[in-house]
Amino acid sequence: MKRVLCYGDSNTWGYVPGLGVRHPEDVRWTGVAAKLLGPDYRIIEEGMNGRTTAFDDPYYDFRNGKRGLGYALCAHAPLDLIVVGLGSNDLKFTDAIGSSKGLQELLRLIRNASACYPDSISEIFPNGTKILVVSPIHLHPEVDRQGPEFDFYGKYEQSCLFAKYFQPAAELYHAAFLDAAAYAAASCRSKKHPDQIRLVRMFFSVHRMVSRSLKKNLFSRFRNKVPSLSGPQPPRAG
Repeated sequence: MKRVLCYGDSNTWGYVPGLGVRHPEDVRWTGVAAKLLGPDYRIIEEGMNGRTTAFDDPYYDFRNGKRGLGYALCAHAPLDLIVVGLGSNDLKFTDAIGSSKGLQELLRLIRNASACYPDSISEIFPNGTKILVVSPIHLHPEVDRQGPEFDFYGKYEQSCLFAKYFQPAAELYHAAFLDAAAYAAASCRSKKHPDQIRLVRMFFSVHRMVSRSLKKNLFSRFRNKVPSLSGPQPPRAG
């Protein structure tokens, strides 16, 4: 059975825009992907509301994705693939470029998981490290009209730059890439979460990308080109 870890924020958790409750398991994109992939795949949800790539939130504990990564990898090992869907919450603290640096820090740790987390009882990626990066949807344009007290005030344009900076980061660490903004948009109610209808196309896209990502030939050309802890590293965040 292929084991797929989905490491994300409130969109992976299943936040319902405007209501603050959670979508049922069979409605969340992880649940839909599990149905589409079938019984040979185990989809593991690891979503937390407010999670960032590598930035501390002064008001909410445990939101730094970099700090929680080791726990998630070791707790759910062995893994065949990790899907990283983070970035939106970074805009409370930085811009799209800063978020991409946080992503690179996550990808560096994932690529070097055995060295970074040597105490894991099970080998984390026994069949080779495979990563799918999903860049966030755009914030709703109305976030810029919410007022400066709103966490994402003035960040709409930055949210439109996620794919521009996330795709090169994914390529640097030899990860497959999917731009969620090409398939889903923010709800008018939430301004930063997609509603259920708008997620439908992304469900199928994630399903296709997971299937492709687990095919060995997709990653074979990267076999001898994986960034290491001793090699050049991107600037650290968090």
